[in-house]
Amino acid sequence: MYTKAIKTAKFPYHIIIKPIGAVCNLNCSYCYYLDKKNLYPGVKSFRMTEEVLKNFTHQYIESQPESVKELHFSWQGGEPTLLGINFFRQAIKFQKQFCRDGMRITNTFQTNGTLLDENWGKFFHDENFLIGISIDGPEDIHNFYRRDPKGKGSFKNVMRGLNVLIKEKVEFNTLTVVNNLNGNQPEKIYDFLKNSGAIFFQFIPIVEKNSDNSISNESVGPRQWGNFLSGVFDKWIKSDIGEVFVQHFDVFLGLYMGMPSSLCVHAETCGKAAALEHNGDLYSCDHFVFTENYLGNISELTLSDMIDGQKQLDFGN
Repeated sequence: MYTKAIKTAKFPYHIIIKPIGAVCNLNCSYCYYLDKKNLYPGVKSFRMTEEVLKNFTHQYIESQPESVKELHFSWQGGEPTLLGINFFRQAIKFQKQFCRDGMRITNTFQTNGTLLDENWGKFFHDENFLIGISIDGPEDIHNFYRRDPKGKGSFKNVMRGLNVLIKEKVEFNTLTVVNNLNGNQPEKIYDFLKNSGAIFFQFIPIVEKNSDNSISNESVGPRQWGNFLSGVFDKWIKSDIGEVFVQHFDVFLGLYMGMPSSLCVHAETCGKAAALEHNGDLYSCDHFVFTENYLGNISELTLSDMIDGQKQLDFGN
């Protein structure tokens, strides 16, 4: 446990938490995070300890400026459901223990959905979690890249998990990775997501490099990505304004109205959304978990020192 005084950060900041590192029960061929296990050779357990969880929760809350009245805990992986519900029950206890007067704490949870059951659904509902569920489209499209380690498609288990969220009245959004396959079928993807019961859509373009620095075959092309968004927009604008919400469109509306971007890739600068690994290591961003972007460990440095440090400032600029 870090025992030194915790400084207040200069600006509000956000942390994406990887409490089980890159460990996952799927083996999606385009995943950028699975090989992050290689940063920790010889490590057998990637489960975040209770000590690290408590230390992080304390620092994350305590170091936020006084102006922060609502704080988000974003749980990702890997696949965080592999930790089990009790881990997150403990996380909630620590949040309540360290929560400042007048501060509201919320939790978001990104999952592939395959392990969700009634117990998870009731927990998410009771604790007001917002769930992001990863799904790339109908079965033939989804299963093309999103398979388990034995090569079996994950679609049926994902849909079972999605229906658990609907049954238990859990707020959720869908996260669809746009790749070279579904990138040509925006109308089909949009209709599928809408018919599945979702009303909040996130679309993430996958652009991955091969070992020789060439762009992978799975990656969506630049014009393909633009055409995909245009196709989704044309479907959405006809009848779904105010009924269905697409992250990119909401971001651009906010920018048009003079508001700051809620999505880092459309902001003028970044650097205020770092990533925490299972052992307390902090990296500049969850898409830049590389040795050169390592900021330190929360057992040795405070989150605010690392977030406000020159290395992170240079990264953001």
